[in-house]
Amino acid sequence: TFRSPADVEAAADKPASRVAGVLFERGGVTGVHVNGNVITVHLDRTDSAAGLKELVEELFTYYREGVEVVMPEGVGD
Repeated sequence: TFRSPADVEAAADKPASRVAGVLFERGGVTGVHVNGNVITVHLDRTDSAAGLKELVEELFTYYREGVEVVMPEGVGD
């Protein structure tokens, strides 16, 4: 559970802290909980959830237009 950007910094470079960091940077977020593939976001009472889905999707999209997919050596031989 992340209650502030300071919690994100304390968690080092883990996938959950990366998600929380991006959400806190957006603003209007008062807390983030990540458990497996479930992300719970607590919002400031004055903010909407607009754009949150897209932020999370962008983090987990591996194949993007213009990005070369690197195949490990020996795969597909």
